[in-house]
Amino acid sequence: MIRPDERMPDGTLSDGCTFFPEGYWHDCCVAHDYAYRQAFGTWMGRRRADLALYRCVKAKGYPFEALLIFLGVRAGGWLIWWKRRLFRKGADNG
Repeated sequence: MIRPDERMPDGTLSDGCTFFPEGYWHDCCVAHDYAYRQAFGTWMGRRRADLALYRCVKAKGYPFEALLIFLGVRAGGWLIWWKRRLFRKGADNG
């Protein structure tokens, strides 16, 4: 079920903390999803989004979970990022 706070500023929906249990860090994951949507052109944008997610979760008092989430998005997030980047390039060319 989609929670109301899963709607991102651009109107699209976030799936929250993909492949990680939801917790007090849910808003961090939604912000991260939005940052990924905005960063789909540069590696640095993706890196900044991942670091912001780590810092947000850690600031809520969950340093261990922050590290696990960070390692997860660094290891697996590139698949989503790369797919979206290719899609965007194709849309720009056609």
